[in-house]
Amino acid sequence: EAHGGGKAADTTALHIEECVVDAWAAGVRDVLLPARPLRVQLVDECVRLFVRVFPGASPREQASLLSAVCDKILTIHDAKHRTNAIVNIATSLLGALKALGDTRQSVPPGDDWLVRLDDILQRALADEDTRLRRIGAEALGLVARMASDSWVQRLVVILTSPAVRPPPAGKPKEAGADRADPRAGC
Repeated sequence: EAHGGGKAADTTALHIEECVVDAWAAGVRDVLLPARPLRVQLVDECVRLFVRVFPGASPREQASLLSAVCDKILTIHDAKHRTNAIVNIATSLLGALKALGDTRQSVPPGDDWLVRLDDILQRALADEDTRLRRIGAEALGLVARMASDSWVQRLVVILTSPAVRPPPAGKPKEAGADRADPRAGC
């Protein structure tokens, strides 16, 4: 403290060092990695922004955003593009949920938020893409850790119930087979 700077000087020095390291890492990436298309760079930045902004939004805004994202994913006709979109939103949600968990926040009360989040994550779990399944499973684990006991109980029932599959072509439906699979997702 006798130097006149104290803790503020240490914080400033740490911030400057962090900026230098970030700039150096960006320079190394530019030299070693091939240039990524602008669209990919924008998506990556959107994921980072979502992770920073989502936890601070009100539960109502979060539920609205989850609904909008889920609805957009449903309208994508190209399977590869749809899978990429699901990977991006699931990655974003995983990061946002980790941020919520790090601040010891609980999942906002209300079915809208949990139902939409569950829709997206169940869709991720049902996908054939292994990385997407892992993202979905980790995110569901985080939600279960932060959610109410009743929501966790519903999740356990859904996850342990056998999936309702459509009958093969040409075979009649069994009684009750027209019910929607709760794991079908968005």
